[in-house]
Amino acid sequence: MILSEKVDVKVCHQNYKHYENVGYQIKKELDSKNRITVPTQYITVKWTDIPHKSNQKIELKCDICGKTFERKIRYYYLSHENNDIDACSKKCQSVKSMQTKNNKYGTVNPAEISIQINGNIGRPEKYNIDSLESLCNEKGYQLYKDELNDCKKITMKTIVTVSCLKHNIDFQTSVGSLDNKDSCNCPECIHEKIVSIKNKSSIEEVKYICKEKNYELITHSIDNCDSRVKYICNKHRDYGIQSTSLYGLKHNKNNCRICRMPRNENHWSWAGGIASERDKTKKTYQYKQWVQDVFKRDNYTCQCCGISGVYLEAHHLYNYSDYPDLRMDINNGITLCHNCHSIAVPGSFHRVYTQFHNTPEQLEEYINNYKMTHQENQSNDSLLLCSND
Repeated sequence: MILSEKVDVKVCHQNYKHYENVGYQIKKELDSKNRITVPTQYITVKWTDIPHKSNQKIELKCDICGKTFERKIRYYYLSHENNDIDACSKKCQSVKSMQTKNNKYGTVNPAEISIQINGNIGRPEKYNIDSLESLCNEKGYQLYKDELNDCKKITMKTIVTVSCLKHNIDFQTSVGSLDNKDSCNCPECIHEKIVSIKNKSSIEEVKYICKEKNYELITHSIDNCDSRVKYICNKHRDYGIQSTSLYGLKHNKNNCRICRMPRNENHWSWAGGIASERDKTKKTYQYKQWVQDVFKRDNYTCQCCGISGVYLEAHHLYNYSDYPDLRMDINNGITLCHNCHSIAVPGSFHRVYTQFHNTPEQLEEYINNYKMTHQENQSNDSLLLCSND
């Protein structure tokens, strides 16, 4: 019996549409990108409006012992498929099961129920002496059947004695292990398998593979296919020592990470093979040296806000594209911090004056405006301190 007709449920972005379709008002908000979001909230709903597969708990009263208990909605509907009785504990659920069988079959006797449904009582035996003997024949073993004559029931945990026809030795194993066709049970067979795996590859074979792939081998010994092989690719020696398993070395075409990287149009950053002139110039030694000379002259300090010890950028007073002769002139450069220079930062120089056709006058105006604004903020802060005192 349900005691609470209305329940307080938690509403979030995953389930708010269900409750809106039922007729409840849900509070919504817009995030910074104008997307609809649903803040976490609680609403009171009828228990019948909750989804059938919900984990929301409802309060019930046991129809057998009268005890009050809680149950999830999903389990409530499952328990009412055959019987509408609510049972709390295992003891009450057994009583409910008896009533269900009486209502459905008119009896609780398993044998009589089995006759009605044309079924068998209990599970059929999976293993017998004949089935075990066939398993042993498939693996090349001989089963000692005399030991199983006194065994009432053969299960997966039953221990049997068998003889390996290949090595002529007797050993004991479980029926479950014998039923696993992919595993060996004979100790001698297992030992032979391990030895064959270890000796399947030798260090000479690894040297041959590395020579074919143009690798310099660093490892001097291996044990099995999981052994780590260290090597240096002669094409990309600057990348350093790399490693892979022996299995990977034998089965993969390229083990070098640089050799595997896609080239040209197959690369994820491919943009048609056309790099801008400025991008090529930035990678040259002369341009990098020009940047360092500008930083060193300005004592690694932003010439606008005076900050140091942060990420710095070199700015061209006369812009890069219109004055090619002044690109590497140290007098045409000035040190600015990222916040004062980058177009990605609101209020920066390039955000105010864009990145095209910049002049020294624009930079001078920007620095003067910055200093005036900074002084006003300092004076306002000092007035506030004085008023508080």
